[in-house]
Amino acid sequence: YGISTEGMIHHSDRGVQYASKQYTNLLLSQGIRISMTQTGDPLHNALAERMNNTLKNGWLFNEGDMDFRQAEEAVSKSVAMYNNARPHRALGMKTPMEVFSGRGGNPLMEYRYN
Repeated sequence: YGISTEGMIHHSDRGVQYASKQYTNLLLSQGIRISMTQTGDPLHNALAERMNNTLKNGWLFNEGDMDFRQAEEAVSKSVAMYNNARPHRALGMKTPMEVFSGRGGNPLMEYRYN
């Protein structure tokens, strides 16, 4: 999207994939700060856990069995839809990308209510 990652914060649990040296070095090389939960308590990362639930049960549940490539593609499409096409009530019925970029909404999506 041509958006700078400088100053962003990557918050995660302490999963081995997020704590690995290779991954943390990649984040730091892009100017992304690292934040991790205190313990294995999912309540410390409730927003991310909710997103995982939305992704798994809201969009992928009915997809059936998938191989890794299919799952990767489905997750990528779901994240793009969540960030770019799905308005959120908590964001004043704007998408996360509209809020993050400061740009107005898509005029084709005038069905949104206030």
